[in-house]
This record gives sequence, structure tokens and C-alpha cells, in this order.
Amino acid sequence: MNKTVDLVKLWGAFEEDHPRADINDFCRHHLAKQQERKEKGILVGGVVPALNDGLLLKIIGRISKLTMLYANMALKGTGLNQIEEFGMLLTIKQERTRRKQK
Repeated sequence: MNKTVDLVKLWGAFEEDHPRADINDFCRHHLAKQQERKEKGILVGGVVPALNDGLLLKIIGRISKLTMLYANMALKGTGLNQIEEFGMLLTIKQERTRRKQK
């Protein structure tokens, strides 16, 4: 179908819902709807949180999981089971006086 016809139909539907609106209002409304569609994309998959803070937390959680996955892959064959063990050994190595105390 012709894009102009589609645009006129959208304008007609908007005008019915908002009789006092002008072309600028329609353009803002149309662009806002397009932006909403882009935000609901496949950024995080699954359930997309309604709040931006929730979306940010979901993304940070995924980054954290990936970081742990790659860290565990890097530790493979070293005898260490967790990245925390590596951190403790690194801290002990950096200490000037290393003593084991109870």
C-alpha cells in the first residue's frame, strides 16, 4: 500500500481521538509511538521490565553472569574453583608481610 495513504489513515485515526490537535501534535504522537516500538525490541528478551531502572538492573545482571562465566573459563585448569579464590591469592601476594593467623 502507498505510504502516503498509510500516513493519512494514521492522521485520520489520531484526529478522531484528538479533535483539537494539530499536525505538530500528530507528528509528536507518531514519533513517540515509533520510539516505544524500538524500546520494546529484543534488547533483553523475555520479560521487559516496565521501568527503566528494572531494565538497567536486568542488563547489569546479565553482564555479571557473563563475567562470572568467562572468569570461570579462565580459571579452568588452575586448580581454583571460584574467582574469589583468585582474588584472595592475589591479595595475599600483594601483602608485604604474609602471615597465617588464627
